[in-house]
Amino acid sequence: MATINVKHLFKWFFLSLIQFFLIFVLPFVLVWWYLRNDIQNLVLAFVMIVQLYILAFQAELSLRNETLAKLSYLPVFRVITRKGDVLYEDDEKVQFTKYVGDNPYGGIVLKNVGRFPAFNILVHVTVNFSEPKNFEEDSKTLMLDTIPPGAERLIYHFSSGINRETFIKSRINVDVTYTSFTNDTRSVAFIKPKDADTFVTFQSNKMPSFLLGIIENLSMSTKLLLLNLRRRKVNPDLFTPQKQK
Repeated sequence: MATINVKHLFKWFFLSLIQFFLIFVLPFVLVWWYLRNDIQNLVLAFVMIVQLYILAFQAELSLRNETLAKLSYLPVFRVITRKGDVLYEDDEKVQFTKYVGDNPYGGIVLKNVGRFPAFNILVHVTVNFSEPKNFEEDSKTLMLDTIPPGAERLIYHFSSGINRETFIKSRINVDVTYTSFTNDTRSVAFIKPKDADTFVTFQSNKMPSFLLGIIENLSMSTKLLLLNLRRRKVNPDLFTPQKQK
C-alpha cells in the first residue's frame, strides 16, 4: 500500500507559512516597531501598506485575466493511434485502410480538436519497443506549417504495422511545440507509458503568481495537512513507512 509522506506536507506548509509571514506580516511588525510611539504616522503607514497590497493584488489579477484570455485561444491537441495502413493524407485528415490480420496499428496522428489553429508546429516522436523490431526509425522530427481546427496530421508511421501486444509494451513520447493564435510559443507533451494503450497529456499553463500564489500555497498546504492528519487517525498504516525487503 502506498504511504503518504507527511514530512513533505509539513515542509510545504512551513515554507508557505514563512513566505506569508515575510510578505504580509513582517512589514506591519517593522512599521509598528519604528512608529509605535507616533500613532498618527503609524496609522498612515499601515494605510499606505494596505494600499500597496491592493495595487499588487489588482495587478496580479489583471495578469491572470490576460493569461486566461490567451488560454482560451489555444488549440487543443489529441494524439490518436490509428488502425490500418495509410491510404492518403490531405489538409483535413489522414485516411487509413481497414486493418487485416495481426497488424492493426499503422500510424499515429496529431489532431486539433480545439476551436483555434496552431502554427509553426514542431513535433518530435520517440518510440521505444521492449521487444526487438525491425523498424526504419525509432524517432522522428517534423515541422508542420499549420493545423486548423478539426484537422489532423500523420506524425509517425509504423511501416510494417504492429500488433496490439507490441503496441501495449511500447513506450511512446510525443513532444509538440507550436505558435498559438495570439502569437505565443507553447508546448505540450504526450506520453504512452509501457503496458498502457492511451496517451497521457502534460501541459503547463502556469498562472502569474506572487502574492496570490503565497496565499494559495498556504491555504492548500494547510488543508492537505489537516486532511491527512484526520486520515491518520482513521488509517495509521497510510503513514507508516514500509520496510524494504
